[in-house]
Amino acid sequence: MMTFTVVAKDAGRLELSAMASVKLTIEQQQPTLPEPDAGTAVDLFQIDVSGEDGADAVVRLFDNLALEDSVPRLLVTPAVTMATKMLFTLTGRGSEDFYMPQAGGRLQLIRRLSHARQAVYNLTVGARLGARLQTKSLLLLVSQSNRNSPMFSKPVYDTSVTEGANLQLLQVFATDPDPGPTGHLQYSLVSAAQSASLDHFSLEPLTGRLAAMPPPSPPLNHESAGIHELLVRAVDSYSTDRRFSLARVIVTVTNENEHYPVVVTARPSLPDLPAGASIAQRQYQAEALNKMSRSPQEPALLSASVLANARPGYPLLQVYAFDLDSGRSGQLAYSVI
Repeated sequence: MMTFTVVAKDAGRLELSAMASVKLTIEQQQPTLPEPDAGTAVDLFQIDVSGEDGADAVVRLFDNLALEDSVPRLLVTPAVTMATKMLFTLTGRGSEDFYMPQAGGRLQLIRRLSHARQAVYNLTVGARLGARLQTKSLLLLVSQSNRNSPMFSKPVYDTSVTEGANLQLLQVFATDPDPGPTGHLQYSLVSAAQSASLDHFSLEPLTGRLAAMPPPSPPLNHESAGIHELLVRAVDSYSTDRRFSLARVIVTVTNENEHYPVVVTARPSLPDLPAGASIAQRQYQAEALNKMSRSPQEPALLSASVLANARPGYPLLQVYAFDLDSGRSGQLAYSVI
């Protein structure tokens, strides 16, 4: 540092003057940049995007980025030997939503992003060193974040259908408040209380319509399964972080009178079957009953003998009959015609 005095005098007969003390600080000389030519290009700074530098940088981010968070995978770095005295700027529509440190580094968010308000930021990063100014373009693409899960119109759907039916049963419905493709939903059957129930039903992925499966799938049968409890799912169309919700569907299969009573000559030694007996168990019982009697459409031939002097009310025989239907359709009443 140098100190000296400067004197200013006028030209009058009585000379008047004023003085000032000057302190001069000598700083280190700024680096001399070579003039770029056809074979030389001196970069003042780099824009790093996931470790790859380019004159133009493209960064994709979501609109749920928190305030004061740095734009992910983006780093603005000065050339090492030119770091001092270099000033960075950020310009372009929407540049006020971000903070660019004058010394470079991470780009920070200072205003919440909104895909609806601005989905594309076409920005310019500038670096000034002395009289030299260099700019590079920076493109930020804002994607809609997946903020909401789908919501079914109700937690449980229920319906009833007659056995053997092959038709649309009901329609499940869910909504998602996220705009655009993120809010588009698809439906699927996830599981069932009894895994065999999944063989009886189909769910249309786009509409949520539940239908009984046509042949060759097994028909709905009240005796084999009177109630089917299903679990359905609605999932959104977000590409990375998909959200979903679940709902229950209960289908009650009502009984149809589809079996003839079977008259047998003796009470068969078969165990009583529970209400939830499997199809195989009931088929076995039906085959056993059919072996003991004629076809249900033809009268069975029974015989008995009685003494001529038998009193009224004397038991002659007992008629046994079975009906494979359940409920009222399986309740039998006897009469003589």
